[in-house]
Amino acid sequence: MRAVQYTLLMLVIVSSCLGTLPARGEDTVATAIQEILDQVQPFLKTKKFSIISVGGFTSIAGTSAGPEIQMKFASAIGEIDGLKLDAIEYDIKISGRLELVEHVKLDSNENPMLKDGKELKTLAVKIVAQLFDEHNRPIGQFTGDSAEISAEITGQEAIPRLLGITSNSGGEDSAHRDEKFQQDIDKDPCVFKRFEIFAETDSDYSIEVLVKQDDAYQAIEPSKQGRRGNAFAEISHGKVFAIRLNNYSTQEAAVNLTLDGISSFAFSDVRAETVYWLVPPAKAGKPGSTLIRGWDKNDEESFEFKSVGYPDSAAKRLNIEPNDAIGQICAQFSVALPSTGAGRSAGIGDIIKDRKQSVPRDIGNLQTTIHVRYERKLEE
Repeated sequence: MRAVQYTLLMLVIVSSCLGTLPARGEDTVATAIQEILDQVQPFLKTKKFSIISVGGFTSIAGTSAGPEIQMKFASAIGEIDGLKLDAIEYDIKISGRLELVEHVKLDSNENPMLKDGKELKTLAVKIVAQLFDEHNRPIGQFTGDSAEISAEITGQEAIPRLLGITSNSGGEDSAHRDEKFQQDIDKDPCVFKRFEIFAETDSDYSIEVLVKQDDAYQAIEPSKQGRRGNAFAEISHGKVFAIRLNNYSTQEAAVNLTLDGISSFAFSDVRAETVYWLVPPAKAGKPGSTLIRGWDKNDEESFEFKSVGYPDSAAKRLNIEPNDAIGQICAQFSVALPSTGAGRSAGIGDIIKDRKQSVPRDIGNLQTTIHVRYERKLEE
């Protein structure tokens, strides 16, 4: 009998951060969605609506944020007693859009904060939702005469992910991150070293996109596309692919990996809470690397990543409506630190043998966010 070869991939079970570390565990997207549902629930009870559909949420241009919002709405609704999800026959549907919001920073006297004569701003993403009846007519009134309900999302991981920003924020404080995000939202700073995609030249982290050829994975040479100069690595329809995470720093890295806005752990049987892929530090002049070959299923198996049409996609499996968002991979690197012990809780291909092990780690500040598009080229 031929021996089965396993790839050891480490997963991080996030521990709460103590001392001087920020408490980064909260899912700010889920918090904003729950804020909207808290406003919606009394209306649903009054109207005796019990079957709900999650419709599309229009992404901000060039991003894959919509599917993440849809998925998390569906997940939150599934936890509410008395509500049932059904995408075909329903009493009511919730759908909407995402908007970029800029807030001027104020000092203790409520005056605008300035740098080099310019106002300092922070970025947020607003979810704007609306309810529709079974005949697709808007219903409900929530704020004055408005039928729209909204909530804002903030957070050092959520903002660059939802806005499609590649940025080497370097773990600095929030003021530095906000400034970097403002710079990088207009022009993608990504650089390439052969097959590797870095956020900037001096970044300690990179990703590679690889396509499976026979029994081996071959790296794709990326290019820049579109007016912002976004990283692009084309994956042909029907191809199985993988993502390599590289760490040139002297510390372990924890990586939040999403594809088309969907977490690489969305189909896991054993890991329902926040988890990250762990990448070892550099050693003897070579980067630490972890090859992610698919969606996590359990400690022994994964579903292969595969470029497919909507009927076979991960979004379809999650009962999410088709979304026009451009196919996008997002890897967010943070420093992984020894656990304090205070724990807290694209398409799918074949199941493959893929052994993994969960380990506890605390997660430091966000260091780098890298986006790469894989589905189609952007127009100049």
